[in-house]
Order: sequence, then C-alpha cells, then structure tokens
Amino acid sequence: MNKKNHSLFLAFALILSLFQARAEDSAQWTENMKSLSQAFEELVPLLSNPKEFSSPSNKEKIEKSLTTLSKLSHEVKKNAEMKKLPVHDQDPSLQILSESLEEDAGRALSEYKNGFYSYSRSILRTVVTKCIACHSRSSSGPQFTNGSSLSESIKSLPPLDRAQFNCATRRFDQALEEYKALISDRSYKEKKEIRWEKAVRQALFVAVRVKEDPELSLQIVSLAMKAGTTPHFFYEDLKKWKASLIAWQKEKNKNYFKNEDTLIQHTRDLFEVAQKKQKFPIGHSAEIEYLRTSASAHQYLSRYPNGKYLAEAFYIAGSSYEVLSDLDLWYLHENYYESCIKVSPKSSIAKKCYHRYESSVYLGYSGSGGVFIPDSIKSKLKTLRTMAGL
Repeated sequence: MNKKNHSLFLAFALILSLFQARAEDSAQWTENMKSLSQAFEELVPLLSNPKEFSSPSNKEKIEKSLTTLSKLSHEVKKNAEMKKLPVHDQDPSLQILSESLEEDAGRALSEYKNGFYSYSRSILRTVVTKCIACHSRSSSGPQFTNGSSLSESIKSLPPLDRAQFNCATRRFDQALEEYKALISDRSYKEKKEIRWEKAVRQALFVAVRVKEDPELSLQIVSLAMKAGTTPHFFYEDLKKWKASLIAWQKEKNKNYFKNEDTLIQHTRDLFEVAQKKQKFPIGHSAEIEYLRTSASAHQYLSRYPNGKYLAEAFYIAGSSYEVLSDLDLWYLHENYYESCIKVSPKSSIAKKCYHRYESSVYLGYSGSGGVFIPDSIKSKLKTLRTMAGL
C-alpha cells in the first residue's frame, strides 16, 4: 500500500471510528431518555393528585421513582458535560437543561424524604415543563407516535395534564390532538378559562417550534377564535397571531439553513421583527415571532455548537425566553445570558447579556418590602460582572 492510499485508509478509519463513537453516544442518550420517560410515567399520575402524592401508601413507590429519576438525571448531565449528545442535536442547551434537571430532581427527592411533599410535588411539576421546553426547542429529534403504549394511569389523567405529559415524552401528535380537543370544548373554556388559554398557547408552542407549520398553527388559532366569548385582550392576541401566521405562510425564502451566516441572519431578522411587534414587556402580541426566533436560535446552536456567533445565539435565545417565561419556562432565560457571558467574556455581547441577567435577578428578588438578594447570588453577580468586563 503506497503512502497516499495508506493516508486515505487512516483518514477513513478515523472517520468511521468517530461515527461509531457518535452512534454509541446517541444510543446511550436515547436509552437514558427512555428510562427517564418511564420514571415520569410512574410519577406524573400522582403529581396531578396532591392527596395521592402525600399518601403514606404511595411513599415507597414515589421514593423509588424519585431516586431513579435523580440517578438518571445525573447520567444525562454527565453525558451532556462530556458532549455525548445525539448525532442530530449538538445544542449546548442540552447541558444547560440537564444541569437544571439534575438539580431539580435531587431537590425533589430530598424534600420528599424530609416530608415536604407539597414542595417536592411543585418542584417535580417544573421538571415536567423543563422537559417540554427541552424537547420542543425545534424540529430536531424523534417524535413518537405510539399512543397505545401509554399506561392506563396516564390515559386517565385530566386532558391538559395528559397533553403536557405527551409533550414531555415527545408524543407531539397525541399532545396536539389533546390540545385541539380542549380548545374546541366550550364547556371547558367556560369553567376553566385560564387553563383553556394555557392549552391554546402550549398548542402553538408545539405547532410553531416543533412542527414548524403555519397552517397547523392557524388551525389552532381558528379553533380558539370559534370557541365562544373570549376576553378582549386574549382575542386581540389571537388576531395578531393569525396575522403573523398568514405572513409566515407567504414567506418564500427557505435558504437560511444553507450555512452558518444565513442561519444566524435569519435568526436576527426574526428577532428584530419580534422586538418591533412586542408593545409591552409582559404582552403576547409577538408570541409567534418569539417562538420562531427561539426555534431558529436553537437550530443554530444545534448545528454550530462551536460557531462564531454562539454568544449572539445565546443572547437571542435568552431574550426570547424572557418574553415567553410565563409559558412555564420560568427563569430559563438567565441560563442563556450566563452562557453568553461565559463563551464570550469581556465582549460587547457579554455586557448586554450581563445587564439583562442582572435586571432579571433584581426583578426576581424584589417585592413589596424591597429587594433582598441572597449573598450567594450577589457573589455570582459579581463574578459574572467581572467576566463580562464591567
């Protein structure tokens, strides 16, 4: 074998070994996800019933499931830290979310063991919503369709809880069917207006970010507009969302996935439109645009985890999540601002991220009696401020 052929052989062998390693990483990640799903399937039915969750008769079962959840969360975090991620999804967000998952799962177990059942249950409910946020970042990844595999206890959950479980375990088609049925149910709307509005927004969350389908999104908006008398402010939001979706339908340029530069420019364009349409900080007029912006930012992060615009993608994702935070996304935006600072210290974008992070922290710790920030958070703010170059 001559030197040229030998070099080609070695290069091919290296590529093959890397591909096999990545395939093994994906298989391990998938296996962990399946195990997490099973642990959730045991816990979620009890989460919807406070009495059942605190009942002594369920203590052994719940503690066992929480222990499993905590161990699996640690494995997921370890894989994310070692970059053992799915081949189709290299989004650094997986490490951010896995760290949060491990922390919450550990706290839920600790609080449950200490007898604080209500607090443990509330933490677990945030875990479910974080799973939804992670699995619905964009259209990347598998979407499971076998609804018959659900246990009877899951099938007997209240419709909205069942829809959320389906989202958390990537059964998006089943979740959308549940959401659409709820949105069309006038009786449900009259009795549970807030949960009905939540169903509408969560359905759009899936239709826009996961399905990337303006026609499907319009169906959801149309169902909501036909569901009977709706509060004026929400009906106005529906009209704005409809206009945004019609505009999306008319878009023809699909070349933004061509390369890194075109994808980040598409993300910037969406972000600019969203900012212009957002009239009030806590309003929802630009919700469609922010959902699309966050999905595009995640597409960038997934395809270019070490890209030259990484800090900017973190900043745009954080800004989007800050507007969308009342969709049960909690303080996810702070994680993205922090990541922005860390990947591009002392830069202009790091300074912007720090200011947004600091503002969010102060808002979160303010109340009628003033602002009381724990010493540990003050220390973190000081560290990030220095890192940002301020």
